Amino acid sequence: MDTAAAQVVEGGLGEPRLDPAAYVQGDSIVRDSVVVGHLSQDTTGGSVAPASGVPPGYCLVVIWYRRDTGEIIGVTIIHCEPRDGTGGNDGTDTSGNEPTDTTSVTIGLDCPSSVNRGSTATCTITKDPSDAAVTNVSWTFTNTEVTNTKQNGDSWGGTAVSTGTVKVTGSAGGNSFTLTQSITVQDRGWRWPVSTGWAVGSEIDACGGGWGDAGGKVSPPGCGSSWFDKRGFTTGQGSGPWARLYFVSATDAPLEVLAALHPQFRANGPTHWLVGDPVLVRRCKERFGASTERVSTQQANTQCDSITDYQRAISFVRAHENRHLSAAASAARTNDLYAMWDTVVTTSRGKASSDASKIAEDVHGQIDSAMWATHRAGTTAFTFWRFFTSHGWRKEPLHFEN
Repeated sequence: MDTAAAQVVEGGLGEPRLDPAAYVQGDSIVRDSVVVGHLSQDTTGGSVAPASGVPPGYCLVVIWYRRDTGEIIGVTIIHCEPRDGTGGNDGTDTSGNEPTDTTSVTIGLDCPSSVNRGSTATCTITKDPSDAAVTNVSWTFTNTEVTNTKQNGDSWGGTAVSTGTVKVTGSAGGNSFTLTQSITVQDRGWRWPVSTGWAVGSEIDACGGGWGDAGGKVSPPGCGSSWFDKRGFTTGQGSGPWARLYFVSATDAPLEVLAALHPQFRANGPTHWLVGDPVLVRRCKERFGASTERVSTQQANTQCDSITDYQRAISFVRAHENRHLSAAASAARTNDLYAMWDTVVTTSRGKASSDASKIAEDVHGQIDSAMWATHRAGTTAFTFWRFFTSHGWRKEPLHFEN
């Protein structure tokens, strides 16, 4: 039989519907992905009744197709059973409207609108009714760095790294859907723990120089350029939608900038043989006893003698070092290492590591420059008792850099 002859068959089942694909998958009757039954037609126009009944909430549909070619040529709705099973539509539709769809499905996409970098975020397909079948699911995540995909599954999640858009497509209730939602990945609000202060005891003595370097600045345990561990970070990898993205996942590089008086200026500083200038030797023995053999610089200038310039020198050194401390802290807070590390995102673990290292080197350079910029032109001289290995105690001027 030809297509035109398929409009009416024996028994007068009525006109075929205009969109058979909405009800047909292959040669079967499909409603919400559940096969109700199927009918076939031979070339003479005969039909075969379906083997299964009509469950509540589904429609029985006659699919007309050519047995020899499989070509679908028409469809007729015979009966729709309501969800409660109290009776349905017998297919006699005098109004010209389609029977009521009793199995509609509402689909949504639930994703967090924002999440902190390094936290877990998950997108989930929502369904009403909750037991509705969803098929042909395909997920896509896109942003400026990557495009990642996943097939199937009602949800997709992982370790979030950077802002992007999630898209999911699929079919439900006989209809296809496409849903999208943006996820903003926020910085973690990292702040670099920066502290300054004066060393305790001999905490940084190994970093000091001679008399000309009366103060020192350093972060234990290293000296000079090792104020903080420039490799004090760990890289991590995103997952799920954020696969193939890398970031700084942890930090361990606190900055502690310390200053210290030269050991010669301290109350517990080293002692030296009581030889040299006879005036000082006499005064020290009168002060500490005739058997006294050694005294410290502080004892020589504050107890054996009262030297105003000695106290002025100590005050000068403290003020000088405090300028260094203040400048270092200001530069570090302006160039916040942890905040910069927080924003590192790239498609290579090696590049994430090298980017973080480069940031640390740049920050160190900024701090170093700021500290040295506190030096002022010229020197200031202070005269007080000092010990010289070659000739013992002498009162001579010492020039400190301004």
